[in-house]
Amino acid sequence: MSGRGRENIYNLNDVNEIVRYYDGKDNPIGKCYTRKEFIQMVEPCFNVKETFFHFFPVRTLPFKIPKSIHRVLDRCMGFLIYANLEKKQ
Repeated sequence: MSGRGRENIYNLNDVNEIVRYYDGKDNPIGKCYTRKEFIQMVEPCFNVKETFFHFFPVRTLPFKIPKSIHRVLDRCMGFLIYANLEKKQ
């Protein structure tokens, strides 16, 4: 994955470092949360209606994959957590 210093991203063992490198090696911080951690973080202020993963970064793979497999990976192993939230009264 050339550009922005991400060439060695697959040599990293720390998920926060992977997130930081994905944004560019000069990115000062990268934070990674599980779905449970994310929900715990927003629950004091929001009701969590639903969460889902999105964006499996296929461009990081050294080979092409079919779109059907990409859609499955996107839902199951996404790089981002999307949430439908409702502000608590």
